[in-house]
Amino acid sequence: IFFRLTNMTIEAWLMDDSAADQREPHKREPNCPVSFEQLQELGVYHWKLDPTKVDNDPELERIRASQGYTYHDFVTCSPDKLPCYEEKIKSFFEEHIHADDEVRYCVEGSGYFDVRDKQDQWIRIAMTPGDLITLPAGIYHRFTMDTHNYIKAMRLFVGDPVWTPINRPVADTHPKRAEFLDRLGTGTLPVPGVSSEPPLKKQKAVALEAWYMDDSKEDQRQPHRQSPNRSVGLEELEELGVNHWKLDPT
Repeated sequence: IFFRLTNMTIEAWLMDDSAADQREPHKREPNCPVSFEQLQELGVYHWKLDPTKVDNDPELERIRASQGYTYHDFVTCSPDKLPCYEEKIKSFFEEHIHADDEVRYCVEGSGYFDVRDKQDQWIRIAMTPGDLITLPAGIYHRFTMDTHNYIKAMRLFVGDPVWTPINRPVADTHPKRAEFLDRLGTGTLPVPGVSSEPPLKKQKAVALEAWYMDDSKEDQRQPHRQSPNRSVGLEELEELGVNHWKLDPT
């Protein structure tokens, strides 16, 4: 099942080269926003959920089931919750990769994930309550708190949890880094909820017809359109998790 990915309420931008505190926004002047589509090209995906339902959210459970996230826990980062706080947030800020996807769901507070783009520039992604983000295995990234110095996040994993970071430059020769670069170059980075082989093609909103049925007791093989006909759009079907491609059957 493919779940709707959202481009709402996620903010990202190219970072400046300032040596100021890593917790500052580090926006360029003028600001250089990064779109959701640009993040997707890097294999970075996002859902917007309701963080007040974190303990009983059907949408979160559907996402976990579709992605195989069998393990989760919570982590709280703040000066009073995390021992050696300043040293810890500096270690989080070391540029690294993982051999598995990194999946984080912000339920309280805020912070920043930074990822490298195709030109090796840093993109900063602002995480606020309700943001669930996936970073693909092999992408260079790092995390930092913002100036509020508080975040509570759910960490999600496929199978047993693995937190091992592989720092740059050692990671330059890691097989997962090579795989990521290969997929980045060919445009075949995995899309959540969809098999990565072959890559997901653009869905078409044409040549698919759907309508609300009448209550007639006629043969089930009849069209059973209401009168007047009430068409159903592709967007309405997508809200139900129904997706469509138009292919060439020849």
